[in-house]
Amino acid sequence: MPKIQPQVLKMLRELPSGPANFYLDSLLDPDLVFTKLPARAKAHLTQMSDPKSFRLHVKAKPKPFVGVAEGDSWFDYLPAYFDLDLFNGDLLGELNDDDHFHVFKVAKAGDTLDNMVFGPNNTGEQLRKTLKAIEANDARFFLFSGGGNDVAGPELERFLFSAASAPDPSLPIRKDVVEAVFGKAFPDTFNHLIDEARRVSPKIAIFLHGYDFAVPDGRAVINIPFGFHFVGPWLKPAFVNKGITEVAVQQRVIDFLIDRLNKTIAAVAKKRSSDNVHHIDVRGTLTKSKPGYRKDWANELHPTGRGWKKVANLFTKEILAVLQP
Repeated sequence: MPKIQPQVLKMLRELPSGPANFYLDSLLDPDLVFTKLPARAKAHLTQMSDPKSFRLHVKAKPKPFVGVAEGDSWFDYLPAYFDLDLFNGDLLGELNDDDHFHVFKVAKAGDTLDNMVFGPNNTGEQLRKTLKAIEANDARFFLFSGGGNDVAGPELERFLFSAASAPDPSLPIRKDVVEAVFGKAFPDTFNHLIDEARRVSPKIAIFLHGYDFAVPDGRAVINIPFGFHFVGPWLKPAFVNKGITEVAVQQRVIDFLIDRLNKTIAAVAKKRSSDNVHHIDVRGTLTKSKPGYRKDWANELHPTGRGWKKVANLFTKEILAVLQP
């Protein structure tokens, strides 16, 4: 991610404070470092992601089940931790607040499915970290969130026809690309991940999810005056670049892709059910209806605190149904 020019940073920091930029200084650091994360949030995150702190916390406050989570920003969404008076952070924050779970976080925002499983030059570097965490913590369950960054952002354009050339303007999807990704590449990657997790922990319960129906409205993590967006948006620009301007068509495409991803995960889970693999179907948990969707969606890809809580409640229900049937 490119650094923000000093003059732009100065201008942004001189903007009046308000709900849209209440953590602006923390995010718009020249080195893109969170410099003012609340102490309570730092402690919360350290307990989840530092191996020694996690083990001490597990020992000091025993809970029935210990798990490991690898994934993208659905498991690593720092802005949610500025709202700890009302909620418990992001999805993993909410799960760790539950009386049933300790969940160790390997996840990193922005990570792709391919990188998490195979790594650069097929080194498997990130996967080794995940497997090490599963072994070190004797994890009963493994949560995985992946595939979103392989489709969102600039990657979204490869799935789209331009508006002028689409055979079906109501759904300008390149189905050959969809099938190559969701029908072949993704299943192969998920299966390799499952094989490796089971190699180090044969009885571990594995949970995969496929997100909910995002709304491509152009909102980023921070939307501020003069057209600046800090992180995102991830969906609407691809549609604009392809000349797809009708809002209903944009939403139909996103719904199609989310459905297709969940179909892929459901098929993998069904085929690997004897290996204790499970699909958590999040679809419909968050509202996409206007105007109420903003209560559940903070931006194009991430829920609000209320939204994370709703998703965490679903995860808790699904995990416990497997671990304590």
